[in-house]
Amino acid sequence: MLNELEDFNLPAEEKDEEIILLMRKHHFTLFWPFAKTLGIILLFVFIYLFFGLSSFTILVFFISLALAIYLIYEAFFIFKNDLYILTNKRIIDIDQKGFFNRSVAETDLEKIQNTKYEMKGLSQTFFNFGNVIIKTAGSQEGIILEKIANPYEVQQKIIEAQKNKANLIQNKPEEEKKKKGVTLR
Repeated sequence: MLNELEDFNLPAEEKDEEIILLMRKHHFTLFWPFAKTLGIILLFVFIYLFFGLSSFTILVFFISLALAIYLIYEAFFIFKNDLYILTNKRIIDIDQKGFFNRSVAETDLEKIQNTKYEMKGLSQTFFNFGNVIIKTAGSQEGIILEKIANPYEVQQKIIEAQKNKANLIQNKPEEEKKKKGVTLR
């Protein structure tokens, strides 16, 4: 993950902006694409056992193989390109929904009003992943970081980044006055 941070180019990077956390969905989200692929392979095996080796089963084999490769490649492509980025200034949600379907949402840290996390069901609780829901000023939607690992820790990192940014904003006027030689009493 650290090498990935060094190689990552932040979209529309602002001045003095640093990446605090680069997140992807939990690895467990790859389970269903693998299960679908296994189902396709098992379907081929049953067709082969039922019909034997024929031109029909060879055709089904190549169609099944192509579909299985497509499903696995699409799952990894979406997993690799669906990102959540926490910087010292904002949160960016890059939502990859398919090969040619991407949406990007972002919000400044000072616009965040509420942050909560949720873990629903046995698999999310057992494997420690869930959603972090971020409510922002002036937006009904907000941002949802879906199916991320360690949602509590991510929520705490967001709150910490918010506090750090608020402290920087609060201390900035004092620093500027000190630079100009004005003393505060």
